[in-house]
Amino acid sequence: MMSGFSRRLGELTPHQVSAVKASLRAAAEGPFFPDWEFQTLFGVERDLVGRLSHDLHDTTVAESDKECAVMNTLAHLLGYPHGRDTDLLTYVPDGREELALIAAQLREP
Repeated sequence: MMSGFSRRLGELTPHQVSAVKASLRAAAEGPFFPDWEFQTLFGVERDLVGRLSHDLHDTTVAESDKECAVMNTLAHLLGYPHGRDTDLLTYVPDGREELALIAAQLREP
């Protein structure tokens, strides 16, 4: 049986999936979060976030880690004071508004 989070991921449009993957790549590779603080903020390693940016449906990743990586990526790109909104647009062209809508959809039960 599919968990609630996997089900919600499966309900995203292809465009939304691309935005989530781009967000994960931004968090893992971009200038937004310092190394010394990354695991504290995200609850998972930077490498895992990067791995999920290539394969969001990686079945070798624990469901709880996947949810933590995705939801914390969206939350921190939206709420962490990184001051890099222009840089974010290079990863996620639809910007913060798109990420906020996706985060809200993924939070729904």
